Amino acid sequence: MQGTVINRHRYPKHGSLKQIKTGSKPHYGFNVRFRGPFKHLYVFESPLDLLSYWQMYAQELSGSQLLSLSGASAKIQTINDYLVTQPAFPAYLHLAPDNDVAGRALIEKFQHMRLVKSHQPCQSLVEWSDFKDWNAQLQTVKTKPYTKVTFDMRTFDQFQLFNKLRECLS
Repeated sequence: MQGTVINRHRYPKHGSLKQIKTGSKPHYGFNVRFRGPFKHLYVFESPLDLLSYWQMYAQELSGSQLLSLSGASAKIQTINDYLVTQPAFPAYLHLAPDNDVAGRALIEKFQHMRLVKSHQPCQSLVEWSDFKDWNAQLQTVKTKPYTKVTFDMRTFDQFQLFNKLRECLS
């Protein structure tokens, strides 16, 4: 569950309600599949960001699956568990975390991770919103056009990742 109304008094940590419902399968985020051969897996921190991205880029998602991690910390297992259940491995894995410290930490963790089917080639991309997250970007629709900033992770070596990101985003 994700609240959309900010109430810092009631929810001091995040500002709004954030909750994973009792009985939910551990390490298995909310996900959506689109028609077509499985070519792209998009990974988001929250279901709300997944839905916002879907609303902004619906025309580009044929053959894609969208997966929410329900948070960035230690959620690499969710990606692995999800991929194990799929009949095919995607050609492209798009990481689209929040544009913050936790999102950057997720990217760093991912760089050191081996996927379950590591023998299969998969190009990894990092996609950042121009705002804190994809929902914040969607909220600006009346004042700005949609922007999608995509980086090919192969162009970043692990020691210069954040310097290059800062340079590209500034």
